[in-house]
Amino acid sequence: MADKLQKFFKKKKLEIKFKKAGPGHRLDEDTSKPMVSTKENTEVSRIEPSDEAKQAAAAALARLEINSSGPSFAGFNKPVTSETRKELEDINNTKSTYLTSESLKKDNDTYAASGVYFRCPLLGPEILSKSEWKIKIKKYLYEQLEKEKGLTACLIIRNCNANVDKVNACIEILSKYLQNIINNPQEEKYKKIRISNKIFQDKVASIEGSLEFLEAVGFTKQQLSVNDLTDEVLVFLESNIKDLEYLKMLVDALQNAEIINLELDRNVQVLQPSQAGRKTKLPDDFFRYTPEELKKEQQSRTELAQIQQTLRTKAMREKQEQKEMKKYRYALIRIRFPEGIFLQGTFSIYEKYEYVIEFVKENLSFNCNFLLLTELGKTFNINDYEKSLFELRLVPATVLIFQPESISSNNEEITTYIRPDIAILMQNL
Repeated sequence: MADKLQKFFKKKKLEIKFKKAGPGHRLDEDTSKPMVSTKENTEVSRIEPSDEAKQAAAAALARLEINSSGPSFAGFNKPVTSETRKELEDINNTKSTYLTSESLKKDNDTYAASGVYFRCPLLGPEILSKSEWKIKIKKYLYEQLEKEKGLTACLIIRNCNANVDKVNACIEILSKYLQNIINNPQEEKYKKIRISNKIFQDKVASIEGSLEFLEAVGFTKQQLSVNDLTDEVLVFLESNIKDLEYLKMLVDALQNAEIINLELDRNVQVLQPSQAGRKTKLPDDFFRYTPEELKKEQQSRTELAQIQQTLRTKAMREKQEQKEMKKYRYALIRIRFPEGIFLQGTFSIYEKYEYVIEFVKENLSFNCNFLLLTELGKTFNINDYEKSLFELRLVPATVLIFQPESISSNNEEITTYIRPDIAILMQNL
């Protein structure tokens, strides 16, 4: 099964590579103009800037009021100032901010991110929301039905139904149908499925992709009359398939089909200090709960405040803190640089801290050793790199201060740490 799926998707990946290469052109055609691709509803472009754009970015950074926007280079060895602490408190106050889609429309300028976005290397280079990817994946799979109905139906069952328990129950029943035919090829009773059967309707027909799978394994819909009563049944016809070995392969495919994985996009943003102080609220996508559930949570705040005023042990406080953090699916990490600007990225709360380090390194304009400090000046050691952001309590939103340890002599005149092609993403006031 694994080999067949790999071959199936390997072909699709090759098709994607050709698409990513762009449209064809004649050999005598002028191709000097850069190709531009855009993504609607996001604030980030993934296009490599021109040299002129990089120079403009450097000039824009030079115009920033570095001295007044944050701590000086040497100041990072001192305690965090009250101004910085206020900024940190503002963004961390999102722990008690519960938002709805309606409020997002009304006050979009105060939101730290426009949403949570993903990539799907299997299907193409787009950056889309999870709901948009679900639609695209579904469309893609249904387009493949004519080419390979059996394997594609397995993937539709696994990827196009929300309730995992119902999917597993359906797979168990479908597998039993086929195993009965494989083990008892002469038994006619195993070759008919009554469509009106309650179990079939509730646990099989209600699952998207199940009827396509039954058709692929040799079942055909027929009208049967018994005692003057007509009933619709699915009848297995061995002539519809190659052999029983094909059924065995599809049983294996059904039981081992995997979810088409999405990769979380960092949704990189660069903010000026005033913007970082204003954009502090998190959109609904960051929450584990629905807007309706969040409203119920708001109603319980008074009760929670009363509990927090009572005497509690350290263990009780930690338990309550973990409960609060589990309300979130994603974490927003902001890195404050010496020049005062912020680099922002989105992470899963269960991603390791080392991914934050990699994120910073990827966006630096040159190599240098550095530390990331919390609001209280705490640093992270090598043992923390394997811990999740949840374990390190960097959820749901945290500011970490970038402190360079050493700088190459060749980079003494550099005024910004962030790569020029990333710096141009800085949002206008």
